[in-house]
Amino acid sequence: MDFSTLNDDQLLQLLKLAMAEALKRGGAVRVAAEQEVVSAQEKAEIEREVAEKLRLEKEARERERIKQAAETRFRQEENQKKAAATSSKWSKKSAIAWALKEWGYEGKFELNIWSNGADRRVYFQQDCQGTWKWCLYLTGNRYHPPMELEGEGVDCWFDDRQKELKAFLSLIAKQWQGDLKTSNEVGDVTPDFATLNSYRKVLNLKETANV
Repeated sequence: MDFSTLNDDQLLQLLKLAMAEALKRGGAVRVAAEQEVVSAQEKAEIEREVAEKLRLEKEARERERIKQAAETRFRQEENQKKAAATSSKWSKKSAIAWALKEWGYEGKFELNIWSNGADRRVYFQQDCQGTWKWCLYLTGNRYHPPMELEGEGVDCWFDDRQKELKAFLSLIAKQWQGDLKTSNEVGDVTPDFATLNSYRKVLNLKETANV
C-alpha cells in the first residue's frame, strides 16, 4: 500500500484507526499490534540514544581539538618568548663590547657579575691569563666598602679612566639583576641600542638612535 499521498495528519489518523481496529479484534492480531508498537518505540529510543551518543562524541572531539590547538598555541608563544628573551640577552651583552670599542678599548676582556649571599661584585679583566684585573665591590664586605673599585696588574688601559669605568661597571650591575658572564667575543651580535646608549652616556660618548 502506498501512503505517500497522505499528509501527516491523515497518516497519524490512519495509524490510530488501524491500532484501534487491531485491539478490537483481539487475539493474535492484538498481540502482534502491541508488539509492533513496542518495537517501534524501542527503535525510536535506540535512534535517539545513538543520536545523543554521536552528538556527545562530536562535542568531545571538538573540545579536544580546541584544547590541543590552545596547547599548541601556548607552546609556540612560550617558545617565541624564550627565543626573544635569549636574543635580547645576547644583544644586551653585545652592547657592553660595543661600548668598550667606542670608548677606545680594542683588546680582549672578560666581565663577570658574581654574587654570594649579600656579597655582590663585578669582575672585569683582560682574560684568565691577562695582565690586569678590576673588581667593583657593589655591596662591600668586611674588607672593602660598597662601590670600591680595586685594580690589579700593570700597564692597564683603564688606569687613568677609573671614574668612567666605575660608572660603567655599576650601570651594568644595575641592569643585570642576576649573575652575568660575557666577553669581547659577543661583539659580533647586533647590540641593543637602548642599552648601548645608556653605556655611551656614562662613558661620555655620543648617543645615537641606532648602532
